[in-house]
Amino acid sequence: MCGGSSSSYASTSTSDENCEDVHVKEKLSSPQPRGMTEVEEGDILAIDLVEGSVKAVTEGGLTVGSITGPETANLKDCLRSGHEYEAEVVSKEGGSCEVVVTYDR
Repeated sequence: MCGGSSSSYASTSTSDENCEDVHVKEKLSSPQPRGMTEVEEGDILAIDLVEGSVKAVTEGGLTVGSITGPETANLKDCLRSGHEYEAEVVSKEGGSCEVVVTYDR
């Protein structure tokens, strides 16, 4: 597992307003080597709910890593409610990738 430290603002309610206000900065957990080779700083990744886990995914469908911080439950609820998110890669160093997750307007 990589990183795991995170800072975020995420409310526990899944109202539209709270889902739209989600902002998470986190190092991805369980980085996937194949996905990691496809991303660079500044890239935008999709945030998807895959088999119950929140994943950062490339445009080509490769999983880069997982969001596992304390905001994950709220993100799952919002994703299940039809809200969409994206993650900008803000740093990539070795096997570590940090992203900022925001509402996909």
